[in-house]
Amino acid sequence: MKVALLSGGTGGARLAMGLAAVLPPDDLSIVANTGDDEEFWARCTEQLSDEMLADLSLSCALWIGMGRVLRTLDIGQACKITA
Repeated sequence: MKVALLSGGTGGARLAMGLAAVLPPDDLSIVANTGDDEEFWARCTEQLSDEMLADLSLSCALWIGMGRVLRTLDIGQACKITA
């Protein structure tokens, strides 16, 4: 099976790595635009230290993960948080 991946950005790189792991090299073609990432990460590192970026990434991952857990268990609306 021949696969052509048209993608860009950090997510596109992850998808390309995943496809490359399961497909033979002759069956995978990748067309990528990564130029925007350089500008984005340059602007981030101008304002934030590596430690701050790592903390922000972890916070976002935990927030997304907890949202998925709450939705999966269907307890997001059932448990009210009180002050």
